[in-house]
Amino acid sequence: MKKTLSSMMVMGIGIGLVFTNPASAEVNLPNSNEKFEIVKTHDGRIKGVESLENLKVEQIDHILNEMGFSQDEISKMNGQLKKDIAKAGGKKASLEFLKKEHEYTNLKGNKYIIGDHNKESIKNIETEDINEILNRNFKKSNAIQYMDPPSMVTDQGQTFNLFAIYQGEQGSNYVYQVFSSQFWNEMPRIRGNDTLGIAWGDKVKALDNTDSARQSWFAGDEFEQTLKADRSSIYGTQWKIPEINNSTARGVYTSQKISIPTQYKDSKINISSGFVHGWGQPNYSFKFGPSATIDLSNANGHHKWSLNYNINVGS
Repeated sequence: MKKTLSSMMVMGIGIGLVFTNPASAEVNLPNSNEKFEIVKTHDGRIKGVESLENLKVEQIDHILNEMGFSQDEISKMNGQLKKDIAKAGGKKASLEFLKKEHEYTNLKGNKYIIGDHNKESIKNIETEDINEILNRNFKKSNAIQYMDPPSMVTDQGQTFNLFAIYQGEQGSNYVYQVFSSQFWNEMPRIRGNDTLGIAWGDKVKALDNTDSARQSWFAGDEFEQTLKADRSSIYGTQWKIPEINNSTARGVYTSQKISIPTQYKDSKINISSGFVHGWGQPNYSFKFGPSATIDLSNANGHHKWSLNYNINVGS
Protein backbone atom coordinates (compact mmCIF):
# COMPACT_ATOMS: atom_id res chain seq x y z
CA MET A 1 0.00 0.00 0.00
CA LYS A 2 1.37 3.45 -0.80
CA LYS A 3 0.40 6.99 -0.12
CA THR A 4 -0.62 8.94 -3.23
CA LEU A 5 -2.65 11.89 -4.46
CA SER A 6 -6.06 10.95 -5.90
CA SER A 7 -4.63 7.71 -7.23
CA MET A 8 -5.87 5.67 -10.16
CA MET A 9 -5.22 2.32 -11.74
CA VAL A 10 -2.04 1.48 -13.64
CA MET A 11 -3.21 0.06 -16.92
CA GLY A 12 -0.44 -1.61 -18.94
CA ILE A 13 -0.36 1.28 -21.33
CA GLY A 14 0.47 1.49 -25.05
CA ILE A 15 2.11 -1.91 -25.48
CA GLY A 16 2.68 -3.30 -28.95
CA LEU A 17 0.21 -1.16 -30.87
CA VAL A 18 0.89 -0.58 -34.58
CA PHE A 19 0.07 2.90 -35.80
CA THR A 20 -0.41 2.92 -39.56
CA ASN A 21 -0.08 5.95 -41.83
CA PRO A 22 0.85 8.34 -39.02
CA ALA A 23 0.49 12.04 -39.67
CA SER A 24 2.63 14.04 -37.28
CA ALA A 25 1.59 17.53 -36.23
CA GLU A 26 3.56 19.90 -34.03
CA VAL A 27 1.26 22.06 -31.95
CA ASN A 28 1.71 24.72 -29.31
CA LEU A 29 -0.09 23.44 -26.24
CA PRO A 30 -1.73 25.85 -23.79
CA ASN A 31 0.59 27.72 -21.38
CA SER A 32 3.72 26.32 -23.00
CA ASN A 33 6.61 27.90 -24.84
CA GLU A 34 7.72 24.52 -26.17
CA LYS A 35 6.39 22.59 -29.13
CA PHE A 36 4.96 19.19 -28.37
CA GLU A 37 4.47 16.58 -31.05
CA ILE A 38 1.14 14.80 -31.18
CA VAL A 39 1.27 11.80 -33.51
CA LYS A 40 -2.10 10.99 -35.04
CA THR A 41 -3.08 8.10 -37.32
CA HIS A 42 -5.25 8.34 -40.42
CA ASP A 43 -8.27 7.18 -38.39
CA GLY A 44 -7.79 9.78 -35.66
CA ARG A 45 -5.99 7.79 -32.98
CA ILE A 46 -3.32 9.48 -30.88
CA LYS A 47 -0.05 7.70 -30.20
CA GLY A 48 0.36 7.22 -26.45
CA VAL A 49 2.48 9.88 -24.77
CA GLU A 50 5.35 8.22 -22.92
CA SER A 51 6.25 11.01 -20.50
CA LEU A 52 3.78 13.42 -18.96
CA GLU A 53 5.81 14.60 -15.98
CA ASN A 54 6.62 18.02 -17.44
CA LEU A 55 3.19 18.69 -18.92
CA LYS A 56 0.66 20.99 -17.32
CA VAL A 57 -2.96 20.08 -16.67
CA GLU A 58 -4.10 22.18 -19.63
CA GLN A 59 -1.68 20.36 -21.92
CA ILE A 60 -2.91 16.94 -20.88
CA ASP A 61 -6.49 18.15 -21.34
CA HIS A 62 -5.53 19.21 -24.88
CA ILE A 63 -4.26 15.69 -25.64
CA LEU A 64 -7.55 14.18 -24.43
CA ASN A 65 -9.45 16.69 -26.51
CA GLU A 66 -7.47 15.53 -29.56
CA MET A 67 -8.49 11.97 -28.65
CA GLY A 68 -12.14 12.97 -28.97
CA PHE A 69 -13.20 13.74 -25.39
CA SER A 70 -15.33 16.84 -24.85
CA GLN A 71 -14.39 19.56 -22.37
CA ASP A 72 -17.36 18.52 -20.23
CA GLU A 73 -16.18 14.90 -20.12
CA ILE A 74 -12.59 15.94 -19.38
CA SER A 75 -13.71 18.24 -16.56
CA LYS A 76 -15.30 15.26 -14.78
CA MET A 77 -12.16 13.10 -14.91
CA ASN A 78 -9.74 12.51 -12.07
CA GLY A 79 -6.28 13.97 -12.81
CA GLN A 80 -4.53 10.61 -12.77
CA LEU A 81 -7.16 9.11 -15.07
CA LYS A 82 -6.38 11.84 -17.61
CA LYS A 83 -2.71 10.86 -17.51
CA ASP A 84 -3.52 7.18 -17.90
CA ILE A 85 -5.67 7.86 -20.95
CA ALA A 86 -3.02 10.10 -22.55
CA LYS A 87 -0.38 7.43 -22.00
CA ALA A 88 -2.65 4.70 -23.36
CA GLY A 89 -3.24 6.54 -26.61
CA GLY A 90 -5.95 5.74 -29.13
CA LYS A 91 -9.17 7.70 -29.43
CA LYS A 92 -12.49 7.83 -27.65
CA ALA A 93 -14.51 4.85 -28.83
CA SER A 94 -17.82 5.43 -30.58
CA LEU A 95 -20.46 4.24 -28.12
CA GLU A 96 -24.23 4.19 -28.51
CA PHE A 97 -26.15 4.64 -25.26
CA LEU A 98 -28.68 1.86 -24.60
CA LYS A 99 -29.95 2.19 -21.05
CA LYS A 100 -29.27 3.07 -17.46
CA GLU A 101 -30.84 1.35 -14.51
CA HIS A 102 -31.04 1.84 -10.78
CA GLU A 103 -32.29 -1.19 -8.87
CA TYR A 104 -33.07 -1.51 -5.18
CA THR A 105 -33.50 -4.83 -3.37
CA ASN A 106 -34.76 -4.54 0.18
CA LEU A 107 -33.83 -6.67 3.16
CA LYS A 108 -36.76 -9.01 2.45
CA GLY A 109 -35.50 -9.70 -1.08
CA ASN A 110 -38.09 -7.65 -2.97
CA LYS A 111 -36.61 -6.05 -6.10
CA TYR A 112 -37.59 -2.60 -7.43
CA ILE A 113 -36.45 -0.76 -10.58
CA ILE A 114 -36.37 2.90 -9.59
CA GLY A 115 -37.85 5.57 -11.87
CA ASP A 116 -39.61 8.90 -11.56
CA HIS A 117 -42.94 7.14 -11.06
CA ASN A 118 -41.92 5.28 -7.90
CA LYS A 119 -38.80 6.85 -6.45
CA GLU A 120 -40.63 8.41 -3.50
CA SER A 121 -42.34 5.16 -2.50
CA ILE A 122 -39.04 3.27 -2.86
CA LYS A 123 -37.39 5.89 -0.68
CA ASN A 124 -39.93 5.07 2.03
CA ILE A 125 -39.17 1.35 1.70
CA GLU A 126 -35.46 2.08 1.91
CA THR A 127 -36.02 4.22 4.99
CA GLU A 128 -37.65 1.25 6.72
CA ASP A 129 -34.59 -0.85 5.90
CA ILE A 130 -32.27 1.91 7.04
CA ASN A 131 -34.05 2.30 10.36
CA GLU A 132 -33.49 -1.39 10.94
CA ILE A 133 -29.85 -1.21 9.92
CA LEU A 134 -29.13 1.98 11.86
CA ASN A 135 -29.74 0.01 15.02
CA ARG A 136 -26.44 -1.64 14.12
CA ASN A 137 -24.69 1.77 14.22
CA PHE A 138 -24.14 2.32 10.49
CA LYS A 139 -23.93 5.78 8.90
CA LYS A 140 -25.95 7.73 6.32
CA SER A 141 -25.69 8.48 2.54
CA ASN A 142 -27.19 10.21 -0.50
CA ALA A 143 -29.40 8.94 -3.30
CA ILE A 144 -28.00 8.63 -6.81
CA GLN A 145 -29.15 10.63 -9.81
CA TYR A 146 -28.35 9.83 -13.45
CA MET A 147 -27.04 12.40 -15.88
CA ASP A 148 -27.58 12.23 -19.61
CA PRO A 149 -25.30 10.06 -21.78
CA PRO A 150 -22.55 9.56 -22.82
CA SER A 151 -21.46 7.81 -19.65
CA MET A 152 -21.54 9.79 -16.45
CA VAL A 153 -23.67 9.17 -13.38
CA THR A 154 -23.14 11.69 -10.62
CA ASP A 155 -24.53 13.67 -7.70
CA GLN A 156 -23.25 14.97 -4.37
CA GLY A 157 -22.63 11.45 -3.13
CA GLN A 158 -21.35 9.35 -6.02
CA THR A 159 -19.80 9.34 -9.48
CA PHE A 160 -20.11 6.21 -11.66
CA ASN A 161 -19.14 5.97 -15.33
CA LEU A 162 -18.33 3.76 -18.30
CA PHE A 163 -16.40 4.60 -21.46
CA ALA A 164 -13.85 3.04 -23.82
CA ILE A 165 -10.78 3.89 -25.86
CA TYR A 166 -10.28 2.41 -29.33
CA GLN A 167 -6.65 1.35 -29.70
CA GLY A 168 -6.59 0.05 -33.27
CA GLU A 169 -6.10 -3.35 -34.89
CA GLN A 170 -3.96 -6.20 -33.59
CA GLY A 171 -3.91 -9.01 -36.10
CA SER A 172 -7.50 -9.90 -36.94
CA ASN A 173 -8.98 -8.05 -33.95
CA TYR A 174 -9.93 -4.54 -32.90
CA VAL A 175 -8.64 -3.66 -29.43
CA TYR A 176 -10.50 -1.52 -26.90
CA GLN A 177 -9.69 -0.52 -23.36
CA VAL A 178 -12.90 -0.29 -21.34
CA PHE A 179 -12.90 1.93 -18.25
CA SER A 180 -15.34 2.08 -15.36
CA SER A 181 -14.89 4.00 -12.14
CA GLN A 182 -16.89 4.87 -9.06
CA PHE A 183 -16.22 7.38 -6.32
CA TRP A 184 -18.09 8.19 -3.11
CA ASN A 185 -17.63 11.92 -2.49
CA GLU A 186 -19.70 11.44 0.63
CA MET A 187 -19.84 8.09 2.35
CA PRO A 188 -23.05 6.05 1.93
CA ARG A 189 -25.66 6.14 4.62
CA ILE A 190 -25.07 2.46 5.35
CA ARG A 191 -21.42 1.55 4.99
CA GLY A 192 -20.30 -1.77 3.57
CA ASN A 193 -18.32 -3.53 0.86
CA ASP A 194 -18.93 -2.71 -2.82
CA THR A 195 -18.50 -4.58 -6.11
CA LEU A 196 -17.83 -3.16 -9.59
CA GLY A 197 -17.94 -5.17 -12.81
CA ILE A 198 -17.37 -4.69 -16.56
CA ALA A 199 -19.19 -7.06 -18.93
CA TRP A 200 -19.28 -7.85 -22.65
CA GLY A 201 -21.06 -10.17 -25.06
CA ASP A 202 -20.13 -13.53 -26.56
CA LYS A 203 -18.37 -12.00 -29.59
CA VAL A 204 -15.81 -10.32 -27.33
CA LYS A 205 -12.73 -11.71 -25.61
CA ALA A 206 -10.78 -10.21 -22.72
CA LEU A 207 -7.04 -9.89 -23.32
CA ASP A 208 -5.02 -11.82 -20.76
CA ASN A 209 -3.36 -9.88 -17.95
CA THR A 210 -4.84 -6.52 -18.96
CA ASP A 211 -7.31 -6.03 -16.09
CA SER A 212 -6.44 -3.32 -13.60
CA ALA A 213 -8.06 -1.71 -10.57
CA ARG A 214 -6.95 0.64 -7.87
CA GLN A 215 -8.86 1.78 -4.81
CA SER A 216 -8.16 5.19 -3.29
CA TRP A 217 -9.53 6.76 -0.15
CA PHE A 218 -9.26 9.72 2.21
CA ALA A 219 -8.72 9.14 5.93
CA GLY A 220 -6.90 12.19 7.19
CA ASP A 221 -4.66 11.77 4.15
CA GLU A 222 -4.92 10.05 0.75
CA PHE A 223 -4.08 6.37 0.24
CA GLU A 224 -4.37 3.66 -2.39
CA GLN A 225 -4.20 -0.07 -2.89
CA THR A 226 -4.39 -2.38 -5.90
CA LEU A 227 -7.41 -4.69 -6.12
CA LYS A 228 -7.35 -8.22 -7.47
CA ALA A 229 -9.72 -9.03 -10.33
CA ASP A 230 -12.11 -11.96 -10.48
CA ARG A 231 -11.70 -13.25 -14.04
CA SER A 232 -13.65 -16.48 -13.56
CA SER A 233 -16.25 -15.51 -16.19
CA ILE A 234 -15.59 -15.29 -19.94
CA TYR A 235 -18.18 -12.50 -20.10
CA GLY A 236 -16.86 -10.06 -17.53
CA THR A 237 -14.38 -8.92 -14.91
CA GLN A 238 -15.31 -7.86 -11.38
CA TRP A 239 -13.56 -6.43 -8.37
CA LYS A 240 -14.52 -6.54 -4.68
CA ILE A 241 -14.07 -3.13 -3.05
CA PRO A 242 -13.59 -3.32 0.71
CA GLU A 243 -15.04 -0.84 3.17
CA ILE A 244 -12.30 1.37 4.62
CA ASN A 245 -12.91 2.26 8.25
CA ASN A 246 -12.78 5.99 9.07
CA SER A 247 -12.62 7.00 5.39
CA THR A 248 -14.43 10.21 4.43
CA ALA A 249 -14.40 9.46 0.68
CA ARG A 250 -13.29 6.53 -1.45
CA GLY A 251 -13.30 5.31 -5.01
CA VAL A 252 -12.23 2.60 -7.42
CA TYR A 253 -10.84 2.98 -10.93
CA THR A 254 -10.89 -0.07 -13.19
CA SER A 255 -10.11 -1.05 -16.75
CA GLN A 256 -10.10 -4.15 -18.95
CA LYS A 257 -8.76 -4.55 -22.49
CA ILE A 258 -10.97 -6.50 -24.87
CA SER A 259 -10.72 -7.64 -28.48
CA ILE A 260 -13.43 -7.88 -31.13
CA PRO A 261 -12.82 -9.77 -34.42
CA THR A 262 -12.52 -7.47 -37.43
CA GLN A 263 -15.26 -9.48 -39.17
CA TYR A 264 -17.73 -7.52 -37.00
CA LYS A 265 -16.63 -4.14 -38.38
CA ASP A 266 -19.49 -1.60 -38.43
CA SER A 267 -21.70 -3.83 -36.28
CA LYS A 268 -22.79 -3.04 -32.72
CA ILE A 269 -21.36 -4.96 -29.76
CA ASN A 270 -22.76 -4.54 -26.26
CA ILE A 271 -20.70 -3.60 -23.19
CA SER A 272 -21.93 -2.73 -19.71
CA SER A 273 -20.82 -1.84 -16.23
CA GLY A 274 -22.46 -2.49 -12.88
CA PHE A 275 -21.86 -1.25 -9.36
CA VAL A 276 -23.46 -2.60 -6.20
CA HIS A 277 -23.45 -1.18 -2.69
CA GLY A 278 -25.06 -3.40 -0.09
CA TRP A 279 -25.44 -4.18 3.56
CA GLY A 280 -27.48 -7.39 3.63
CA GLN A 281 -24.39 -9.62 3.38
CA PRO A 282 -20.59 -9.17 3.55
CA ASN A 283 -19.88 -9.47 -0.19
CA TYR A 284 -21.78 -9.40 -3.47
CA SER A 285 -20.79 -11.20 -6.67
CA PHE A 286 -22.05 -10.48 -10.18
CA LYS A 287 -23.20 -13.10 -12.66
CA PHE A 288 -22.27 -12.13 -16.23
CA GLY A 289 -24.18 -13.37 -19.27
CA PRO A 290 -23.45 -13.71 -23.02
CA SER A 291 -25.39 -10.53 -23.80
CA ALA A 292 -23.27 -8.38 -21.45
CA THR A 293 -25.84 -8.80 -18.67
CA ILE A 294 -24.86 -8.13 -15.06
CA ASP A 295 -27.04 -9.84 -12.48
CA LEU A 296 -27.07 -10.53 -8.77
CA SER A 297 -28.70 -13.63 -7.35
CA ASN A 298 -29.80 -14.38 -3.79
CA ALA A 299 -28.65 -10.98 -2.59
CA ASN A 300 -30.82 -8.77 -0.37
CA GLY A 301 -30.31 -5.28 1.01
CA HIS A 302 -28.49 -3.42 -1.75
CA HIS A 303 -28.51 -0.75 -4.44
CA LYS A 304 -27.29 -1.67 -7.92
CA TRP A 305 -26.54 0.77 -10.72
CA SER A 306 -25.78 -0.23 -14.30
CA LEU A 307 -24.82 1.43 -17.58
CA ASN A 308 -25.21 -0.23 -20.97
CA TYR A 309 -23.76 0.80 -24.35
CA ASN A 310 -23.08 -0.50 -27.85
CA ILE A 311 -19.60 -0.21 -29.32
CA ASN A 312 -19.67 0.79 -32.98
CA VAL A 313 -17.04 -1.76 -33.96
CA GLY A 314 -13.95 -0.42 -35.69
CA SER A 315 -14.27 3.12 -34.35
